Amino acid sequence: GLLERQFRKTYDEANRLHKRMLWVSRIIRKLDQRIQDDRYTTDCPDPARLVQAQRYLYRAQAAPVYWHGRHAGVYDPHSRFRAWRDVIRAEREALEALGTRGRMTADIAEFSCDGVDEIILRTPSVTAIIDPGRSGGMTEFCVYDAERNLMDALTRIEEPYHAELRRDLFQ
Repeated sequence: GLLERQFRKTYDEANRLHKRMLWVSRIIRKLDQRIQDDRYTTDCPDPARLVQAQRYLYRAQAAPVYWHGRHAGVYDPHSRFRAWRDVIRAEREALEALGTRGRMTADIAEFSCDGVDEIILRTPSVTAIIDPGRSGGMTEFCVYDAERNLMDALTRIEEPYHAELRRDLFQ
């Protein structure tokens, strides 16, 4: 609802991870459709790879990084690392099953749902996302073999409860 959208607007890092998860979900749907279309041919991708890609995606979707509160949520670097790792694993698994991971591609797509197209560059080993709306800044650099987004850093934002914590700590 409204709180979730406001949270993703405030915490761009959680929003980017969320949008990447949605992007990978679309790739997995393409794989599923291809399996359905080609199931009686020798060209059919391995359905076990679809299942594995879905497992990774579901783990990424269940990560606590899309929120925060009493627990660290988006502030927890280990949770963000695991969520990014699972998104990257899901994408890698789906691309390998589709037979497209070995290709270099450049796409222009409205990736972040902000009304501005991004440039998505993919090689067999990395994916980079360039956002012209941010002066051409790179917002993502995922290395498949390392299962890492090297751009995963968090901007700390002052929350109302921070003043209360400081007061309690320094009394």
